[in-house]
Amino acid sequence: NRDTNTRIRDKGLALHLNADLGWATLESTSAVRNWRGVISQDWDFTSADLAYRPDDGSWSNRFRTLTQEFRLSGQRGKLDWSAGAFFADEKLTRRDSLLYGADYEGYVSRLLSRSASNPLGDPAFVSSITGLPVGASFVEGEGQLDRYWQTARSAALFGQVSYAVTDRLTLTGGLRRTHETKEMTAAYHNTDGGRACAAALANGVTNATLCLPWSNPAFNGLSQSETVKDEAWTGMARAEFKAAEGTRLYASWSRGRKNGGFNLDRGQTNLVPDASRAFPAESADAFEAGLKSVMLDRRLLVSAAAFRQTYDDFQLNTFLGTTFLVRSIPQVRAKGVEADFMLLPFEGLSLQGGLTYAQTEYGDDAVPGLPLLAGKRMNFAPLWSGSLAGTYERPVAAGLTGRVTLAAKYSSEYNTGSDLDPAKSQPGFWLVDARVALARDDAWSVELWGRNLFDQDYRQVAFGAPFQTGTLGAFLGAPRTVGVTLRVMR
Repeated sequence: NRDTNTRIRDKGLALHLNADLGWATLESTSAVRNWRGVISQDWDFTSADLAYRPDDGSWSNRFRTLTQEFRLSGQRGKLDWSAGAFFADEKLTRRDSLLYGADYEGYVSRLLSRSASNPLGDPAFVSSITGLPVGASFVEGEGQLDRYWQTARSAALFGQVSYAVTDRLTLTGGLRRTHETKEMTAAYHNTDGGRACAAALANGVTNATLCLPWSNPAFNGLSQSETVKDEAWTGMARAEFKAAEGTRLYASWSRGRKNGGFNLDRGQTNLVPDASRAFPAESADAFEAGLKSVMLDRRLLVSAAAFRQTYDDFQLNTFLGTTFLVRSIPQVRAKGVEADFMLLPFEGLSLQGGLTYAQTEYGDDAVPGLPLLAGKRMNFAPLWSGSLAGTYERPVAAGLTGRVTLAAKYSSEYNTGSDLDPAKSQPGFWLVDARVALARDDAWSVELWGRNLFDQDYRQVAFGAPFQTGTLGAFLGAPRTVGVTLRVMR
């Protein structure tokens, strides 16, 4: 019953320069980017008018980013090298709103007063707690209006070298030193001052439902400012060995890092606003070993690998039913194997496919507020996934070429919820696409295509419907879609 519009404006400019210095090549890349999204939302996802975010810009995000990179690269005998520096300056402005709908007070009243003898509850119950007239505790159009400003400035120095020890063995190593400073300021505002919660507290009643983050008067007029600084070394090491003509073996290690940041949303504990909105940096160590091989007169390409990854302080974006918060998970472990191939059995036909087995699990440490995570497989992490596709192309007449493509993807069961609620599980499923094309040289082509041909129902993500215990919402995958595409080359 409320608008759900989205308007996005995205623009940018990049400049890339090369200079040959003789002993090395110097490259410079400069870029600016400006992105703004204005969104509106029917917060409760129902026909009841509980709460909404209006289509007036009060729920929006804007990024303005400037980046600069300088890179030197060269070769000397058996040594290939590169080194450089990277700088970034990003400014984020976020506005957040959540306003009461016409049914909010009545819904909360019934929610708090329902019982076995009165399952529909008392629509005036909130008034009896706050002492305010019916309809005056949560007035339609009142609510939360917040603003956040964040700046992130980062600089990094990096270098990488590859050395051909022999004709068969090459060693590669790289290092990067990164420094980042993030500053955040938040300004919170309740247009009604948190009237209902304040009145209940004044009457000696503490009720968490009346004092949810968007109606808690402790946020009204509150400002917060924080700064986080992060410095770290990251790097990689790799060995590659040419075992035979067309076959290479490799093993690698790398350490990556995702810097920390701030939760740009309200957070509270026992009705007290959280003193800090920061979450720590995430680091990952990855090990991989495998092979790549070309066989059958270059008609078959095969690759296979085994991998193991360990994440510390994994940044998990969670929806708590009222707010989105990034939670820091002490450890996540992933290990598995993957293989893929491309085969050209005869002229005109190509086949390709892959299969992955991955055990991706949360560590054994308990996570406060997320009791189902410890030791369990991660959300959005199927145990098995795979793909298989084939394309057949041949001339059908003078100057005309026909092409048929059939592709399938498989995913085993996985959970789509950050809390691993079993009800949010997505059973294993296949998606099948197809395409038939006819083209005349470089003049034109026409394609008849279909996606999700068997109209498979699947959930991209399921979530607990806001303020509605026991109710799930879901964003569904695209249904069967067919179409025709005509291209004309001039």
